[in-house]
Amino acid sequence: MKNGAVLVFARRPELGKVKTRLDARIGENSTLRLYRAFLVDTLVAAHLSGAKVILAHTAGPNFPEQSRADITLPQRGHSFGERFDSSLVDAANLLPVRTPLILVGADTPQLSPTFLRKALAKLENYDAVIGPNDNGGFYLLGFSKPPVPVAKVFTHSAEEEPGELNRLIGEPGSERPSLSHILMSICPKT
Repeated sequence: MKNGAVLVFARRPELGKVKTRLDARIGENSTLRLYRAFLVDTLVAAHLSGAKVILAHTAGPNFPEQSRADITLPQRGHSFGERFDSSLVDAANLLPVRTPLILVGADTPQLSPTFLRKALAKLENYDAVIGPNDNGGFYLLGFSKPPVPVAKVFTHSAEEEPGELNRLIGEPGSERPSLSHILMSICPKT
């Protein structure tokens, strides 16, 4: 199996800019420390999975956690969906064709190296993998072919995201996987 790549989609760690809903409960400084710990744990797990680690981050000066990635790239676009899609495309363009690529958020420290290896291994038999969340959203998205633009997903509620994502990925098109080649759940939900 190719080792594949794990793309970590992250905000630069900045006071008052990350996990802002936590600020009122634990304060900006504690929120930033927690976010940085999540980011480091996610990057370390990706590295220990044996995959190439790509960090796509919001624009700004360098930050220490970047050193834990093999490749860093700035996110392009204005909306969350535009940044998400461009990060997938930019990462895929850096890799050999058909290299399995999974995207996770910066705050997924619960995903172990073994779990990430399993997700990448599933892409040997499936064109796409989706790790669904309990809230209806998703925590992982992967492709073994060129990524499908999914920005439209983020205009829907979290409960509608998996269905809309499934619809977008399965739309007819030369580069898009058929529904029969998508694995909706790679492991028990997190």
